[in-house]
Amino acid sequence: MHAPDLAFLTRKVRIYFPFATEFPAEMLALGGLPEARINEARSLPLVRVAKTGGEVIGAYLIAPEAGPRYRLEALAVVPAYRGRGVGSWLIGHAIGVAEAKGGRIIVCTAGTPADSLLDRLGFTCTSGERVLELTPE
Repeated sequence: MHAPDLAFLTRKVRIYFPFATEFPAEMLALGGLPEARINEARSLPLVRVAKTGGEVIGAYLIAPEAGPRYRLEALAVVPAYRGRGVGSWLIGHAIGVAEAKGGRIIVCTAGTPADSLLDRLGFTCTSGERVLELTPE
């Protein structure tokens, strides 16, 4: 991990629904999403990109499963921005989107490079998945 860049602040990062011209196919692949699913994801409303200074620096895909369960299918941050809080920011955003749509359980596959980040954010490992249960206020 590199030394923190104190000039970079995650509050300068905005998360958006991607324009068609900036669909993050390469980033979703970097995040572990299979090519066939990337093509399907182009029509899904739950793909988001993180941008700073007009540059796409991260992306995620979260999709509904059964009932209140949502799956974080892919998460990626470009290498130059890793270790600066962008991944946490993206996961927090994904959780907020899922929760706003009635999600109460967020799951993702365990055994990925994001495991330690997910652990820090309160996910637990159960049956080969990382799971976060949301409690309504």
